[in-house]
Amino acid sequence: MGNVMTNSSVNTTSNSTVRNQVERGPVVSGLWLRVTFIGLSAFAVGLIQLFDGSVKPLSALALAVVGAAMAVFSTRLARRALDVDEGAARAVKAATVLPANAFAG
Repeated sequence: MGNVMTNSSVNTTSNSTVRNQVERGPVVSGLWLRVTFIGLSAFAVGLIQLFDGSVKPLSALALAVVGAAMAVFSTRLARRALDVDEGAARAVKAATVLPANAFAG
């Protein structure tokens, strides 16, 4: 009859803690990217106010600097969340994909 098993790897799904880390990475990154958008918006508003002259220059400059710092900080955290996600994905693949003959005695 021939070789019945044609797939050379078996997917075992017993490592749920690492899988939860993989699923959490994009969500955390997305939240930090929203904070990045808020920071860039504050930076833009601060620059507009600085050149418009509608508020005191010091407060407009402070808003621009704080917005830029918040954008840079949150972008780094978003990238770090995805980097952790890639590492966890490699761990899931290594832990769950076994050769087909791994259970053969």
